[in-house]
Amino acid sequence: MHQNLATSSIEDGLDFACNLAVSGILAIAEHNPAKAPVLLRYLAQYVEFRYVNELVLALEYLADIGNMLEQSSYGSQQFWAQIRWVALHMKLDLAEYAGLNIPLGPA
Repeated sequence: MHQNLATSSIEDGLDFACNLAVSGILAIAEHNPAKAPVLLRYLAQYVEFRYVNELVLALEYLADIGNMLEQSSYGSQQFWAQIRWVALHMKLDLAEYAGLNIPLGPA
């Protein structure tokens, strides 16, 4: 199955991945509101780091959000494919990449 990814820039890739995660954040807020404040703090950190051009930190927070979400509550396969694309194009070292805890799956 082909997944559409934002590949015009790292920034666009990050923003698209964030957009994909929003439905999972909304599902948590609806079904488990006690977890919502933590996710919202991570989302705020993502936004802060993304817009001060701290892209590695933004990616780390976005990956953390993805790992906190119920994988069936959003387009997780497309989200993780987008995160992989961003990480590849950021040329992260192995330790940085491993720290993202990206689930195994198609690249």
